Amino acid sequence: MKQKEDKNKEDIIKKFETSSEDKGNIVLKVQNFVEENRKLVIGISLGVLVLAVLIFFIKGRIEEGNREDSINASVSISRIMQYYQDGNYLTALNGDSVKKVQGEKVIGLIEIVNRYEGTDQGKYAALYAASALLNLNRYQEAKKYFEIALKSPSQIVQEGANAGLATIYEMEGKYIEAADYYEQAALIAVELGLKNRYQFFQALCLEKAGDKEKAEKLYREVIGDNRSDYVNSAKAGLIRLGTIIE
Repeated sequence: MKQKEDKNKEDIIKKFETSSEDKGNIVLKVQNFVEENRKLVIGISLGVLVLAVLIFFIKGRIEEGNREDSINASVSISRIMQYYQDGNYLTALNGDSVKKVQGEKVIGLIEIVNRYEGTDQGKYAALYAASALLNLNRYQEAKKYFEIALKSPSQIVQEGANAGLATIYEMEGKYIEAADYYEQAALIAVELGLKNRYQFFQALCLEKAGDKEKAEKLYREVIGDNRSDYVNSAKAGLIRLGTIIE
């Protein structure tokens, strides 16, 4: 068992030492792993936000000073991620009190963040922790971890954190704040379909906040790009605003 664990750590170290060309390919692969994690029905508009979250991937950029912490954080995340992927969010957050690997407890995402928040991997863990808390309807706690994830150097993590915070503020009826976070997510998003999704929800929040002019502009942009599942919903938004669909 120890040999297997040592082999896993060796593999992790090798991933940290990939070439710059490989790292570019890794980013593209991670983009493809972005998945729709949760649909939330919000208010009478029945707006549905699909929160983009990441499947765990170890990032190659680390400073020599926090190398050990980064590797330990990555190993801890790899041990707990199956619980998250299985939808066992409580165990993913708090760890498995029974199972041990190489004599070590399987710690949860919250403890990983507490120990390793200063590393890139700790901020990845924060995004997962926030997503798990959101799925458990623990919105205020989720907000704290989304804010930690916002500090990540990874734009993909930032995108998910902005979208998550936008969801929470929309549910609280704070539509201007929600629109601001949706806008940030849209600015970061590389995939046009995701960008249009965030723009649609930004427009929906602005419509609720009474800024019909900006909402109309965003609805028309979503329709014009015609690259997401929200084209018809954007057209419905224009109808609500009493404008002409060209």
